[in-house]
Amino acid sequence: MTRSTSFSPLFWHLEVVDLFTQAASMWFTTSETVTASARVVGARMPIIEAAILDPLSADLPEISMMASEKMVAFSQAQRAYWSAFGSLTQMVQAHYLDIMGMTLKARPVGLQEIYRLNDRSKTIVQVAAGAGEKVLKPYHRKVTANAKRLRGK
Repeated sequence: MTRSTSFSPLFWHLEVVDLFTQAASMWFTTSETVTASARVVGARMPIIEAAILDPLSADLPEISMMASEKMVAFSQAQRAYWSAFGSLTQMVQAHYLDIMGMTLKARPVGLQEIYRLNDRSKTIVQVAAGAGEKVLKPYHRKVTANAKRLRGK
């Protein structure tokens, strides 16, 4: 999402708008996931109840999908989480090493160094802001699909 590679006093507001857009998108995705989850649970409770009362006539394909779908979505979310966490860790470590290197030089920090730190800081914030939506995406995709599919049952 980075629009520029160096600080621009004229276009800084575009990067702020990008962050607000990401936050709004995350809010929308989260609220849609929560709403769809409630619909899915509401649609599946009668299926589970019917299976408890009469196991021989239970909707076994639907019941077996309940557990497998959750495991697949959970593993995809974990993969997204650790991918984002790993890249964030590398960026933050590089950032701190850069700052320590500048400190140890015992001279005034140059303009290019300030731009480099600024760019990396913006990238860290953008990656952190986007990580939540990447983790939520597998759950969101599955839950909203299930809500649409179960509407007809």
